[in-house]
Amino acid sequence: GQKAVRVHYKLSNSSKETMNAYTLLMKVVLDVKQEKEELKVATMVFSKDDDRDKIANKTKIAPKEVKEIVVDYAVVDFDHELSIDFSDYGTEANATAKLSLQNLEKAPVKYFDKKAQ
Repeated sequence: GQKAVRVHYKLSNSSKETMNAYTLLMKVVLDVKQEKEELKVATMVFSKDDDRDKIANKTKIAPKEVKEIVVDYAVVDFDHELSIDFSDYGTEANATAKLSLQNLEKAPVKYFDKKAQ
């Protein structure tokens, strides 16, 4: 069946961290595709200084290569939610660690395997 994952990135205002977020997202998408799962991925990227209105206006943030995959969906469409706070990562290697639906719980991310509320 189709898996839907919403990914939240909490970033500083750092272009390097933003590129790490893109790298991590692409790894998530590629790993799940390798598992032959159909997957919808939506992302919300926000900095620590963004207020709620600015966050709500940020939807599509993908580079060209993944534009077809990274789209915005209503919250009710999600059955998995992945929250990534880059302040939790000590190194870029950690931020680009292999992630998949099977090993998300072991990854250094906050992961909630439940219907997104």
